[in-house]
Amino acid sequence: MMDCKLSSDGKIAYCTFNDLSQFDPDKTGKLDPVGLFMVIREAGESGWIMHDRYGVATAISKGSGAFLVTSWVRIYPAFYSYLSTKMPAQCEVSIVHVGRTSFVQKTDVKIKDSEELVSTVYAQFVLVNLVSRRPTRFPESFVSAYIEQTKLKKPTLHVRFSNLPPFDSKLYCHRTVVSPCDIDVYNHAKNSSYIKYCTDCVKFGALEGAYSLIKGNIHNYPITLITLVFFNELVLHDDLMVTSWEDKAKPFQIHFTIRKKDKDIMQCTFTFDVEHLGSKL
Repeated sequence: MMDCKLSSDGKIAYCTFNDLSQFDPDKTGKLDPVGLFMVIREAGESGWIMHDRYGVATAISKGSGAFLVTSWVRIYPAFYSYLSTKMPAQCEVSIVHVGRTSFVQKTDVKIKDSEELVSTVYAQFVLVNLVSRRPTRFPESFVSAYIEQTKLKKPTLHVRFSNLPPFDSKLYCHRTVVSPCDIDVYNHAKNSSYIKYCTDCVKFGALEGAYSLIKGNIHNYPITLITLVFFNELVLHDDLMVTSWEDKAKPFQIHFTIRKKDKDIMQCTFTFDVEHLGSKL
């Protein structure tokens, strides 16, 4: 169950979950990164309540859609050490930058009672015409309402890998298929599904000794940062190849690409807790 309310100026959405058990299908009592992305997605969509006042919903209903293109997700120690699915959590959703065709949304995920921060997310969305499949401008009412955010510098988010992967990298590949539980109401793969594909890849790779530091049970290695950049969409029954490799300069980072046939779909990086890995570095 989630309750959502707006700040007095209508520009911050406070989304409160009484508990997080719906995002823990295995009933472990803890969230994993896939569950965290489910929380972020649901709160982020509810954050669109604030946008409705300024014409974005109208623009979307007239043949455009807002698509996630890149995301930066910091995961803090409290996520692993303190947060449980029985605790109420609150997400604060706001817009921190507005351009002609895109905006950056920030989400802070907190334990409600203590207000301890468990995750901070920056996500860039682009408004796309569904016929031409090209970016389209926001309604003037939206831009005017967020005029201050148009003047702010856009946060630096993940960019496309310049070299993927390096020719001498040891690769681990995992094949999977988009299943019915992976898709949203638009028949596209949910953001959390991409994290699941990458998590499954690194899980099997670690068990098979594909990486020098991340070995065995990946739950022993906390993830502190996830960065993603999207190029294309996935739909039901798409056949995927997830390729992973260890960063040679930073072996506590694992990079991923997701492809279907010869088309790039997404690139992603998991950064694991350096201090936790300190004795192995």
